[in-house]
Amino acid sequence: MNEEKFFQQLKILYDRVSALQKDTGGTSLSAQVWLPTALEELNTAFEELKVAEEELRAQNEALATARQTVEAERQRYLDLFEFAPDGYLVTDAHGKIQEANNVAAKLLNIAPKFLVGKPLVNFVTREERKTFRSRLHQMCQVNWVQEWEVRLVPREREGTRVPFDASMTVSAIRNEKGELVALRWLLRDITERKQVLERLRLLESVVLNINEAIIITETEPLDEPGPRIVYANEAFTRMSGYHPQEVLGKSPRFMQGPKTERAVLNTVRTALEKFEPVVVELINYRKDGSEYWIQMSLVPLMDETGCYTHWVSVQRDITLAKRAEEDRAQLLREQIARAEAEAANRTKDEFLAIVSHELRSPLNAILGWAKILRSGKLDSVQTNKAIDTIERNAKAQNQIIEDLLDVSRIIRGQVRLQPHPTHLVQAIEAAIDTVHPTADAKKIQVSSYLDPKVGLVWGDPDRLKQIVWNLLSNAVKFTPAGGEVKVWLTSLNSQVQIKVSDTGIGISPDFLPYVFDRFRQAEDTTTRAHDGLGLGLAIVRQLVELHGGTIQVESPGVGQGATFTVRLPALADSSQILRLEQLA
Repeated sequence: MNEEKFFQQLKILYDRVSALQKDTGGTSLSAQVWLPTALEELNTAFEELKVAEEELRAQNEALATARQTVEAERQRYLDLFEFAPDGYLVTDAHGKIQEANNVAAKLLNIAPKFLVGKPLVNFVTREERKTFRSRLHQMCQVNWVQEWEVRLVPREREGTRVPFDASMTVSAIRNEKGELVALRWLLRDITERKQVLERLRLLESVVLNINEAIIITETEPLDEPGPRIVYANEAFTRMSGYHPQEVLGKSPRFMQGPKTERAVLNTVRTALEKFEPVVVELINYRKDGSEYWIQMSLVPLMDETGCYTHWVSVQRDITLAKRAEEDRAQLLREQIARAEAEAANRTKDEFLAIVSHELRSPLNAILGWAKILRSGKLDSVQTNKAIDTIERNAKAQNQIIEDLLDVSRIIRGQVRLQPHPTHLVQAIEAAIDTVHPTADAKKIQVSSYLDPKVGLVWGDPDRLKQIVWNLLSNAVKFTPAGGEVKVWLTSLNSQVQIKVSDTGIGISPDFLPYVFDRFRQAEDTTTRAHDGLGLGLAIVRQLVELHGGTIQVESPGVGQGATFTVRLPALADSSQILRLEQLA
């Protein structure tokens, strides 16, 4: 019940009272007759009035509540309007601004109160105003929401007006008659978004047109079947023959084959486990089954939370480069082989020249003294000297021949040892006795330090003596007169060690790696200061290795002497001797 109805009830009550008064005024009925009726009518009227009052009070309370709700909704709208993250405008049907929130004001660089009343078209770049007006006119005929992109120019800021790309979402407000009364506008600065999209388009263009194959896979599973491919570019198709649709959902492992190196795949696996970038070269197989080389760069990708989500594989076909590399390697191998063959020929020629010289020198001495002996003109002293000279040179020739035969047997693998438990003290002393005459002739002191507690070795006594004799002979040969040669025999853990040092001419650092090569001496010429074929140390190394030992050489440099160290396995006990005898 509203106020109008309440007042109607009051009027009805008033009319009833007036009617009662009129009825009683024209009759002689006593008050006892009409008064009860009047009171009853009056009571009824008051009850109706009371009901009307209560209804009016309830309506007023409901109206107040509704007003509060409307006010709260209005405030909520204002809050949303003012504090929204996007710009909001309300204009009339012609685009004149009626309301603007703070974000819109900030975008246009004008306070909200100064925006009111200004045409929105004023903030559109001149080049786009005609299009903007045309779209604004179309809004009068449509009811759906429209989205536009337009370039807006804010008010001058720091002396410049910098246009920006804006997205506009426009909706119409119509009255109950369907007439357009206002427009709502949502504004967003999309400059950064357009820049990002442009970069994405550029990146997409690069990915599509680049010569390198690009594959993107998931990060798991590392075990079979492996991470699945989620993207492959056109270059991948050109490189492998597979269309992207043929490989999506598969693991890149399906392109591997027999020649794909396991070691490289293990390197990739380790990088995948640690989420580390890696660059490798490996062989893949095309759709037609042919193999090709790729250089693959793997990089992990992470999302904004820092979690790794994908792997990007950039693959470059290096097949031609690998073939060229192999061709160069083959050419280099051929050049090396040719150089080695030429060096071998030179070595052979030099060797023949040296052999000729080494054999001719003692032979000339033998022939010369033999001719003198035949003349019969020598006394007994000269005759003995001639015989000694002939004998010495014959032995020298014999040694040369023995060395040549030893080398020949070593090269053909025909050296046969006669091993049994051997004391090295006896072999060393015998070798020292052999070189003493030569050392004494040059006044070279030969001293030995032989540990009698050194155990047995399993070896050929004659060959062991040959090893020591060659080392001592070499030391005496290259030690100037008045020098010194020392020999040590010691135990070293489970080995027996022989060390021969001299105060001779030493060895240059450049020649040290070639000391044990056949036919090599520090001076490669037939006019060398020291005789010999350069076979002694080569024979020593081969014999030491046949005995299961090692040999090494040290020299501080030219003129500072040299030290040769031989290490041979020592026999542990009688049971080992028994086993070796059974094997022999």
